[in-house]
Amino acid sequence: MGKIGRIALCLAIFALLVYFVPRKVSAIGGASNDTYVAETYTPINGSIDTTAGTIYTYNVSTQEKTYRWVGLWGNVTGSIRLQTASATFYYWPLSTVTAGSILYATTDATGVDPTYFYLTNNTYLNQADAAYGYSTSVLDSITNTYTGSGNFQSPSMDNPVVTNTTTVDAWTNYFIRKVSGNIATTDDIVWAVSIDPQQTAFNGELADYELLIPENEEVEDGEGTVTTYYLWIELN
Repeated sequence: MGKIGRIALCLAIFALLVYFVPRKVSAIGGASNDTYVAETYTPINGSIDTTAGTIYTYNVSTQEKTYRWVGLWGNVTGSIRLQTASATFYYWPLSTVTAGSILYATTDATGVDPTYFYLTNNTYLNQADAAYGYSTSVLDSITNTYTGSGNFQSPSMDNPVVTNTTTVDAWTNYFIRKVSGNIATTDDIVWAVSIDPQQTAFNGELADYELLIPENEEVEDGEGTVTTYYLWIELN
């Protein structure tokens, strides 16, 4: 399972298409990155010499690669334009995106409209785990990862909604429901992060965002199946 390099996204997993949807939320295109490949962990292989009638202390510490998550990180640049299909009348370059802009990720190719976002809580976290094929009891389930709670407010929303959150370095990540009812599939979910320009990322470099999103590679469940995420940016 690939990890994300500079500026946007792991090309083996993510399709970047150009879409326009309500309320000035548009898709990202033209990304190019380095790719960080996750370390492969080896289970502990140890031994102990034993003698009958003796009790031994044997404390074990291990690290295991997650098969349920992908990390996105990078910088956001671009422009605001007044143009026709063939010519630009005027444009405003963005060398650094404004704080409070939002990056969205969803498996639904039809787009996102923040005016139709709905609150989340533990019930919907459990439904999200089911949609991705996870048991809620595993340590790195969605339920056990997005354990915080906070108000999500995008530039195009009149009122905030309460959502589940997690923190990745300097950035708050949001789990949002895009349907009014229960979550049935991954398309019913939006993952979001508020842009905070030029903060220190996981590797010591400066970045505008980090976003943690699910991608199932469990053996005999999601192993080998590519998950395509569609990414949108909403400028503040």
